[in-house]
Amino acid sequence: MKPETYASFLSKTRRRVVGFDVLVIALSPLFANLIKWQSVFTLENRNVRDSLTILLLCLLWCFSLSQSNAWDAAGLDNRFDIYRAPLLAAGKALLIFSTYSYIFRTAFSREWVLVQIVTTIVAIIISRTLINYYFQKSITKSSKFKPITYLVVSAVHEFQSLCDEFLLSHRIKPEFVHMELDTTMSDETKGLNIYRKLVEMQAEGLILMSKASVADNILRSVQHLRQPKNLKEVVYVSQLELLNERMRPMVPRNWFRLGRPRLLDSQRLIKRALDITISFIALVLLAPFFIIIALLIKLTSKGPVFYISERVGRFNKPFRFIKFRTMIATADQERKTAIGAGVVENLTDYHSDYRITKFGKFLRRFSIDETPQFLHVLYGSMSLVGPRPILFEELSDVPNDASIRFIAKPGLTGIWQVNGRKSTLWDQRMRQDLLYVETWTFLGDIKLIIKTFFTVLKGHGAA
Repeated sequence: MKPETYASFLSKTRRRVVGFDVLVIALSPLFANLIKWQSVFTLENRNVRDSLTILLLCLLWCFSLSQSNAWDAAGLDNRFDIYRAPLLAAGKALLIFSTYSYIFRTAFSREWVLVQIVTTIVAIIISRTLINYYFQKSITKSSKFKPITYLVVSAVHEFQSLCDEFLLSHRIKPEFVHMELDTTMSDETKGLNIYRKLVEMQAEGLILMSKASVADNILRSVQHLRQPKNLKEVVYVSQLELLNERMRPMVPRNWFRLGRPRLLDSQRLIKRALDITISFIALVLLAPFFIIIALLIKLTSKGPVFYISERVGRFNKPFRFIKFRTMIATADQERKTAIGAGVVENLTDYHSDYRITKFGKFLRRFSIDETPQFLHVLYGSMSLVGPRPILFEELSDVPNDASIRFIAKPGLTGIWQVNGRKSTLWDQRMRQDLLYVETWTFLGDIKLIIKTFFTVLKGHGAA
């Protein structure tokens, strides 16, 4: 039997924490009923609206725990974080629920809500204390774990002190492999060399020392190193503006753990729920207009109603991309003649593109041609908000340091849509995609959706 790795043990413990938390949240309303009304089930006294309110409170708890990083596997070995996160989540849940109650004037017992909140906090803390006891007991038998291998990128004279400091925040002693970079290399070459070394040694962790000629821009170049199957943790001794959202402080004051992007964690389920809800409603409301638009396209130009092409999806997987046709039927064959090959940087190239039909210009101005993509959002190949979907011929123009953009599904809208649309230059689009992936939040998506509505109405930046 192969020894278990510490990373897999953390992952297994995380699943137990999530399971206990969800169980506690589900049972807490019953306990609150027992305290308040001396009966576990009080459905005869509750109407449908109150039942939905109770369900909302439970969902708010799960949402708040997820947003507070209470289910972050990397924080399980931190005695402070396992208790701080649930308390922070309780404050968020109470604030949101209070706002909801005030706006919709719900006549709900404040005593019941208080009992439910307090009960949930106490139960979660007790369950985490028990899990932490099991956690502590397991890691004392460190021989049961397969040693973790870390690649340490630093100067030779800094290697030993770096390892000693790192052990202050880790309970299991890892194996360190040193690597020193050639300062004459370009940042891209340095990043590629680190990537190859990680794959070769199947490392589970990477430590970067900025003082050892590893500048902040190299860290951006190696963000895609989270793609190797074994790599579970990235630690750096520096601060990056782009990565602030993912920084988790460690024991040495200038040390930070680079957490996984939220789009790879359980919070992506919240994003998916929003995608399904809005795309379904949008398709139902827009269905009659789709018929009218289809008829107008057939009446104003020859060719099919829809334009279907292949785009690059999440994790570089291809998917079929559908939109209302806004160009002549032979547009793909005449692309090079009209605007040239590769990435188009100049908006005037689009404005003077003879392939766009008159009705197509109207559809493009208000992004009506993109509305069929709600089908992709509902199906799951796209998201409401995300990086801009790109063509496969544009894939070679995506720099290595921007490849992390592909951990997200392409978006119907995004930062690029509310900041210029077609008028945004390629490099700016890549930076905007990186910014979105690194700093994604649920509320951020809501803001971008609202901004998109007003941007599209104005018709700015359209081609």
